[in-house]
Amino acid sequence: MTVTIFNETARKCKAPKRPKVYAFGRLDTLAGQSTDAGGYYVFVLSENYCGQTRGGIRKSWCVVDKNLSHYDAVELMNKRLKYKAWNHV
Repeated sequence: MTVTIFNETARKCKAPKRPKVYAFGRLDTLAGQSTDAGGYYVFVLSENYCGQTRGGIRKSWCVVDKNLSHYDAVELMNKRLKYKAWNHV
């Protein structure tokens, strides 16, 4: 079971300090199907210390919540971003 992260949906949160980046993702098995099928994920881009990486900071996508319907994923994304970035289809 693999998940594709949609990088074109990445948006910055309107937080005063160190804004986080959030993006949608979906199961590969549901690719090309309607939004009613669900299987959506919400990811956050996290920065962690890594001694092997040049500069010492490694960025990776972490799951906020998984297996959401399209409606729930949009609601969660708007809540985390602190503004209405996405409308319901």
